[in-house]
Amino acid sequence: MHYELWHVPSGNLVNTFPHEDDALDLVRHTYEAHGRERAEEFALGTEDRRGRSAQIAIGADLLARALGHEPLRSARS
Repeated sequence: MHYELWHVPSGNLVNTFPHEDDALDLVRHTYEAHGRERAEEFALGTEDRRGRSAQIAIGADLLARALGHEPLRSARS
């Protein structure tokens, strides 16, 4: 399994990572360098060896995950 970081507005794959933390590091770096709006343009997902994809988090929820906070959606459930 690997983790895929997508730029949502363009629909482009930014990069693949062997570990989720590596992708979250890039989201945190983007936030620190370019601000919240830019960091919320990403979506994170996984793809297994059979090519099955699953979304982990997107936008503000992904940024919250990268910053170490529970996504708001999970807190309401």
